[in-house]
Amino acid sequence: MIAIMLMALMAAGGERENRDGVRAWKKGDVAAARKGFEAAAAKDTANLKYRYNRALARSKGGDLAGAESDWAASGRDKGLVAKSLYNRGTARLEAAGKGKGDAATAVTDLAQALRMKPGWKEAARNLELARRLMRIQQQQQKQNQDHKNDKDKKKQDGKNPPPSGQNPSEKSPPQPQPGAPDPRESLSKDQADALLRAAQARDQDRLRRNIPKSQESHGKDW
Repeated sequence: MIAIMLMALMAAGGERENRDGVRAWKKGDVAAARKGFEAAAAKDTANLKYRYNRALARSKGGDLAGAESDWAASGRDKGLVAKSLYNRGTARLEAAGKGKGDAATAVTDLAQALRMKPGWKEAARNLELARRLMRIQQQQQKQNQDHKNDKDKKKQDGKNPPPSGQNPSEKSPPQPQPGAPDPRESLSKDQADALLRAAQARDQDRLRRNIPKSQESHGKDW
């Protein structure tokens, strides 16, 4: 009776489903492996090894978000933390290589995994690849920013174009304001006084002759 109950508890704990997932994984059947690991992790949510296995299958199946969650959980197990970091870093590297992620996050994971297990050749190789990709991404980001800055500058310059034929670096001469006399046509004080005296003389002469202003001749009056 006790043995039967123990076997039932083991089955309920997801051990059988996990074994099924491992067998399918070794055969290269990712879909079947994921089905087994999903079932095992659902039956025993506290088993971090099931979470680790499920992360592998999820990542291989293209569910990086789900895999990230499982790797974060399995990383709490001291025996799995380095492997979790390695696999998460490698998955992030693959995603970044497809233009779907930041290689800097892969560098962080792989470097940490290598520090925990010095001499890990696969981790060292993937770390170098991640660093190369990170430099390429950073260079591309800089080029994109420079291109954007150039476009913004051209757009701003287009709103305030220099006068035709004028060097943009040269300042245009001051222009007369509406209603203000053009400084190039301004009179000297003596000229202004002479015109004023002439106008006053015309008005006095018109008053003496009592000629309406509307009928006054505009010819020479001297």
